Amino acid sequence: SGRTIRFNEVEPMVRACAAGLSARGLGQGDVIGLLSPNSIDYPIALFGAASIGAAVTTLNPLYTPDEISKQLEDAKATQLYTTGPLLEKAYAAAAKGARLSRVYTFDAMPEVAPDGPPLESFASLLADGGSAPTVAITPADDVVFIPYSSGTSGLPKGVELTHRNLVANVLQTNFYAKLTPDDTLIGVLPFYHIYGFTVILNVALCAGSTVVTMPGFEPSLFLQILKEHSVTVAHVAPPLVGFLARHPAVDSILPLPHLKELFSGAAPLGKELEDIARKRLGCVVRQGYGMTEAAPATHILPMSVAVAGSAQGSVGELVPGMECKIADPATGVARAVGERGEICLKGPNIMKGYLNRPDANAESFDADGFYKTGDIGYVDEDGLYYVVDRVKELIKVKGFQVPPAELEAALMGFDAIADAAVIGLPCEKHGELPKAYVVKQVGYEDLTANDVSGYLIGKVAEYKQISEEFVEFVEAVPKSAAGKILRKELRALEVARAAGTAAG
Repeated sequence: SGRTIRFNEVEPMVRACAAGLSARGLGQGDVIGLLSPNSIDYPIALFGAASIGAAVTTLNPLYTPDEISKQLEDAKATQLYTTGPLLEKAYAAAAKGARLSRVYTFDAMPEVAPDGPPLESFASLLADGGSAPTVAITPADDVVFIPYSSGTSGLPKGVELTHRNLVANVLQTNFYAKLTPDDTLIGVLPFYHIYGFTVILNVALCAGSTVVTMPGFEPSLFLQILKEHSVTVAHVAPPLVGFLARHPAVDSILPLPHLKELFSGAAPLGKELEDIARKRLGCVVRQGYGMTEAAPATHILPMSVAVAGSAQGSVGELVPGMECKIADPATGVARAVGERGEICLKGPNIMKGYLNRPDANAESFDADGFYKTGDIGYVDEDGLYYVVDRVKELIKVKGFQVPPAELEAALMGFDAIADAAVIGLPCEKHGELPKAYVVKQVGYEDLTANDVSGYLIGKVAEYKQISEEFVEFVEAVPKSAAGKILRKELRALEVARAAGTAAG
């Protein structure tokens, strides 16, 4: 849009938003939904609600009206921020049961107001000129943000994050990010997801850095922003690292002399892909690790280690103020340095709990109060952590555990592959066998399944090999908004295929 908000405008706008919301009946303990792609109004809307003691639940703009309605009902949201293109979905969600008393649009008002809750422009909300009430907030107890996560398993659950959780993680993250007012970030990862919300938006606001927002990933615009806005730090997920490392279009904007760092999160990043990106872009590539339940960052690779390139594949050190236990998934007993186990975490950034889900809370925390992440990893003698895979996604071949992420990282080292995902399929003889879903890189349309299978020979152990009949070429790998591979969708596809074959 070309709009700009300067730092001296932020607080007055937040106060105006708070006053407008208060005048329209939103108060302490209430919940307001935020259904929008990335927007320059996002932080104003969110902090306006937070400053009067309300909580915000963010929603994926790709959700259906049914999904929107379910989340709004579960979170008990009474009002909603949205955009013009999403008004139809928002009002369909209201018709399906979401109990909304008012809706605000970041865009101009439509010529004809939709049937349902009163609609008002966000601009008019800010124009009231009133004063917001002063509220007493207990940072460790009062919930301010309710994103939804599947956790280690199951359907999406509301994650109750308190003021303390968010502030703690901003400080923990910037201890390693060390952003300054001279930095410019690109806001391409969605703000409705905790990665974009905390690690990009909130940390940048705290540090006084510039954020250039994008409503979504569009390759040419993404590259244009990197170049024209002299982006210094680009927060990405592995698929975007792959794009920057290999796509021919990137050549048109090289060099990028201001780009200091690619910071990758959401899923493991393999050494081969990291090497290619580092060499092509001429910047540091480093990783972090976290989850919605931790607000999200729990581990970040120190810049000095990333520059030295001495710990590629590591997600880094445990951030300040946290405790981490590598535990036997079956017994909960702590494992020794170098031994693999489930990553369990405790600290000021760990969620208050899952909303309305005492059963999930009981399953997710151990007797000592550690949150069980469901991820398998280990720590080395230098205190650097490595994430191997999900507990429930490990493939069991001949009794051996095969991490899908390891095979995916190996495949991404092949220039002919743009993206890849791996799951395990049942096998009477071996228990399970790995299957790869592969996206061909532009210019490699003649790539064959035999090429893919052959590439892994000598790179992984024999029992981890993927035979050519277990290679399937696809247009895209299913992923979450943050870039995590949705292996459950691939497993569901294979179950449906097996059921169809059996029925046939």
